[in-house]
Amino acid sequence: MLSVSLPGRRQLTLMAVCVVTGLTLMGCGGKDAPRGSKITGKLTVNGAPPNTTGMPATVIEFHSADGKSFTGLVNPDGSFVLNEVPVGDVQVVVKGPAVAAGGGAGIPPKYNKPGNGLTYTVKKGNQSQDFDLK
Repeated sequence: MLSVSLPGRRQLTLMAVCVVTGLTLMGCGGKDAPRGSKITGKLTVNGAPPNTTGMPATVIEFHSADGKSFTGLVNPDGSFVLNEVPVGDVQVVVKGPAVAAGGGAGIPPKYNKPGNGLTYTVKKGNQSQDFDLK
């Protein structure tokens, strides 16, 4: 004869707590959860947008303390967007032509590498930050 024992009240309560906890954690850390902040802004060189018509393209990079980098393309008006940047201090790097075609503002070469002195503190949520290179 087959004997089946049903779980007791304690086991049912424990299983219910585990299921609810698991579902809650999945909702907080699922693939659709935001992984960082969105930063928008405007990049200028001595107050004017950089000339982005030449090659290579002008890009802005945020380098986090853990060694990851987040890159955004700089548009002709100087605007940029970086997505999913983690909260914390970042070093800002700007790469682009030092001498821009057509007489526009070129990117000063000192901003092409981390350690150039340009930093930013990323906060939680969407934010805007402008940078004027000298």
